[in-house]
Amino acid sequence: MNAEKINQFVEETLRELSKKYPNRKDVSDLSFEDRNLAMFCLDIREAYGEMINRKIFHEAEKERQEQIEKAVV
Repeated sequence: MNAEKINQFVEETLRELSKKYPNRKDVSDLSFEDRNLAMFCLDIREAYGEMINRKIFHEAEKERQEQIEKAVV
């Protein structure tokens, strides 16, 4: 399963939980299983965001390095 599909699953799951508990004030209003699922999804979403940020940073750093090499030549 690739990262895009995992992220899609996470977002859909969180949307479903929001519909299931429309009047929730915090995670303590969720059932034990749904609370664990929500926390798991939030952890995955955070990790996915970090992965995207690292990828963007890596691409920008690579482009900067190429520009430096062109300027030196």
